[in-house]
Amino acid sequence: MPGASVFNWGWQRELGRWLEVRVSPDGRLLVMAETALDSGVATGGTNTTLEDTTKDWEVDMWVDAIIEVVIGGIEYHRTVTGNTNDTKTFNALPVGVAVVAGCSYATR
Repeated sequence: MPGASVFNWGWQRELGRWLEVRVSPDGRLLVMAETALDSGVATGGTNTTLEDTTKDWEVDMWVDAIIEVVIGGIEYHRTVTGNTNDTKTFNALPVGVAVVAGCSYATR
């Protein structure tokens, strides 16, 4: 079926195990998982970005994934719109709310 996603296996470093994941026909990772496929602690950010300089992601591998970031004790969920090797870009957080160094996050 043209345009259908396919299942593939991906290594999840934090869990140290292989997980079955969905991949779009153009190779993008389609993330719809109960288990976080990526997590960490931000080294910086803004109201539309999260930077983690300990990561080395493939460019745009997280497009359409859901990022959960904890800021001031509140968990925010946003859709990832793009990423570089160490920064995820997502839909804007509320005015006055921004990711800062030390914020924990998970990507599903």
